[in-house]
Amino acid sequence: MVQGRKKRWRKPRVYKNKEKHEKQRMIHIVVERNRRKQMNEHLAALRSVMLESYFQKDQASVVGSAIKFVKELEQLLSVS
Repeated sequence: MVQGRKKRWRKPRVYKNKEKHEKQRMIHIVVERNRRKQMNEHLAALRSVMLESYFQKDQASVVGSAIKFVKELEQLLSVS
């Protein structure tokens, strides 16, 4: 028989300084927003240099397609 694990319950964190915690949370949100904005700019740059046949919707596919595109370009250059 398979024995199930008991779920551990965590006590909620008690923050001594709620203002400090809220400030850290807001900073984290801003940092993540900037990171996503920068990632979208990089993806747009990749899309601008790739052929339309390589376009994909999601980010992982765009990066994978860009890598494939660059490898094909390298092969073309090495043949020439």
